[in-house]
Amino acid sequence: MTATPPLASPPWRPSSRLAGAILLLLLLGGLLYALRSLLLPILLALLLAYMLAPLVRLLERRARIPHAAGALIVFLVLALLLAGAATVFLPIWGPAGAIAAKFLARAAGAGVLLIMLARRWSRLSDGRSPEPEHSDALHE
Repeated sequence: MTATPPLASPPWRPSSRLAGAILLLLLLGGLLYALRSLLLPILLALLLAYMLAPLVRLLERRARIPHAAGALIVFLVLALLLAGAATVFLPIWGPAGAIAAKFLARAAGAGVLLIMLARRWSRLSDGRSPEPEHSDALHE
């Protein structure tokens, strides 16, 4: 019994390749158009994560904070800074800005609480006592 050779498709003609490429580009363009509302937040998140990664690594090395807790702390500090700036500048924009500033001030208070919880969790996960020692280990 002899094995039959696998069937090979004939090569595509240049006009078929061009039509396939145009169809593929149209489908890709339609997909990008359909996902346009998702692309900007995803790209901004990637850029922000890329820019803040050195700070997270610094927290890991110097303060010995786990990576996830360090990332949480860095993003919460960034949120607090943005909320602080908003509370300064939003009231200039009138009543709507003042309402937004009050909301962001409350959110900033919640962010401080989350930072404290993240630090306590990182101490517990490392087997240390939940209360911080009175040292300047973070500022060395």
